[in-house]
Amino acid sequence: MKPHILKALMLLQVCVGLAASQEDILQQYSPSTIPSMTARFLATNKKNSDQVFVTQSYMIKTRLAYSGSSRSVSEKKRAFLAKWLKDNQYPEAMLPRDEYQFTEGDRSYWLVLQDIVAPHFVQEIKPGSAVDLYIILLGSVKEDGNPAFVILINEFKRPEDERPSGPRTGKPRVWGDEDTLLGYERYVPRTLREIISSHSDPKTLNKTDVLMTGDTFPSRVKVTYTGSTRKVSPIKKQHLDMLVVSFDVDPTLIAKYETEMLFMEGPDEHWLPVQKDLIPFFEKELTKGEEVTLYAEWVGARKIDDKWEWVFIVNEFQKPKRSTITGGGWGGLGN
Repeated sequence: MKPHILKALMLLQVCVGLAASQEDILQQYSPSTIPSMTARFLATNKKNSDQVFVTQSYMIKTRLAYSGSSRSVSEKKRAFLAKWLKDNQYPEAMLPRDEYQFTEGDRSYWLVLQDIVAPHFVQEIKPGSAVDLYIILLGSVKEDGNPAFVILINEFKRPEDERPSGPRTGKPRVWGDEDTLLGYERYVPRTLREIISSHSDPKTLNKTDVLMTGDTFPSRVKVTYTGSTRKVSPIKKQHLDMLVVSFDVDPTLIAKYETEMLFMEGPDEHWLPVQKDLIPFFEKELTKGEEVTLYAEWVGARKIDDKWEWVFIVNEFQKPKRSTITGGGWGGLGN
């Protein structure tokens, strides 16, 4: 499969904060209909096999009505998706479990929805309402002697919204104020606990061992510096390396996160990977027990020994009343 197709297919959420902007990615989706897209696919793929994978990009934006119905992905579609993930070296935990029904006139479609997106979709889109879908055709399987198309929903928005809500909360983005470091305006004041809480729905966590996110929730968080450091664990390093494959992040940027530092947010301990260029500045400018504002991004979570480990990366920091950056940070995944 062509590299540009792989990049598009595995964007779990297309939002500002990763290798490309949300607007740039969404422009790759051409307005069309599912019948038109599948007709083009069938015209160029004459294989009479149980599984047919696309060999070119089929990415469209279309408006459908959400029926409110869902069901488990069929065994044949699950086998198709599992093979696609394995062939492209993605973890089995990313395998979607459910598909949702949509209608267009008298036509009905069952489309695969990623597990991490599903709770937000159900919350934001009401049964019977129209929704704009950004979808990708992955291929087809043979069911009851006929082709059943495997179509993945990669993003969605309500017709009245100018663009997808982004952080999967339905809230508009908030830009920084005059206290924000120059170049870091997209980092929003909030807490690590807030991000963790908003993504801790048991319906999602019970279905997977890995969470990947295309929205990194760039945040300005106030924490307490402890001075403790340690090497990033191999399993957390593996999680960071997945950003390179899944989101086309520059591997030289990910390589900067070799060490993690311990911070306290209230009673909560957080070991956070920190850019290696920043560590000397932390040690020089801060004392143990001092409050500091971190410019951090959330890059997912992973279940380790039956406990969820939430992964945040630190791209810059700011002491109270400090108006200049340390000079060590590079701005994060979106700059």
